[in-house]
This record gives sequence, C-alpha cells and structure tokens, in this order.
Amino acid sequence: MAIYIVILLTAYNFLEDKQGRNYTRMLEVVRIPGIIYLSLLFAWLAIVLVAKIQRVHESRKSEDLKNEGETTGTPSTRPSLIKEILLISAVIFIYVVCVFLIWIVEYLDWHTPLLTLMFVLTFCFIFLGPVCGTFIFTQLIPMKKKQ
Repeated sequence: MAIYIVILLTAYNFLEDKQGRNYTRMLEVVRIPGIIYLSLLFAWLAIVLVAKIQRVHESRKSEDLKNEGETTGTPSTRPSLIKEILLISAVIFIYVVCVFLIWIVEYLDWHTPLLTLMFVLTFCFIFLGPVCGTFIFTQLIPMKKKQ
C-alpha cells in the first residue's frame, strides 16, 4: 500500500492544471473507483431484481403445471436449437448496441466531462450487459429446481 501511495503521489506531482498547481487532479483516484463501485452496486441490485422476477415467473409456471396434474421438480430440458440460436443472437445484438453507443458518442463528439461520460456509459453497459445477459443465459441454461 505504501508503494502504491508513493507511486500515486509521484505521478500526480507531474500533472499540473492551467495555473501550474500540482495534485489538483488527485480526487480522480477517489471519484473514478467510486463511480465503478456504485455501478457495481446498481448492477448487483438489477441482477437480483431480474432473478426475483424470474423466480416469481417460474413459481407461477410450476403452480400452473401442478394444477394441470404434471409433476414438478423434474430436470429441465435443453432448449431447442432455434431458441439457442435466437438467444445467442440476442447476446451478439447487445454487444453490437454497446459498440454502437460508443461509436455514436465518438461520432457526435459529445463534449462532456469525463466523469459524466464514464458514469452514463457504465450505467448503460450495466443494464445492457449483466442484466440482459443474466436473463438470456438463464433462458439458455434453465435452472434446475431443488428437490
């Protein structure tokens, strides 16, 4: 930790602002990881929300099957080839949307502070990546119920 602090202080000593002052950008060391950790918290909450929605959906589906007289708790079957292709295509589409979003920001030359841009893009990628990915992969690899 001491080595990190020495390297940090040495590196920020050479970064001067317009008035020639050193260490004015030192808050970046706190703000940038803070945004990332906050984004991590939002991603976790969103994934938990999607998982709860899926559990409610699955419990309603199992109640419907129980009412129809079918047995529950049987191992889930592998999805059809068409469903697998559609879900993998959805993952690729999400990746394309992320790349397109970055391209639009660069093409329009959106002048905004770096921290604002990082917060907006990170927030968008949280919902396009982990949340949508969680939903898609649980559809592709269905969860087995505990017996």
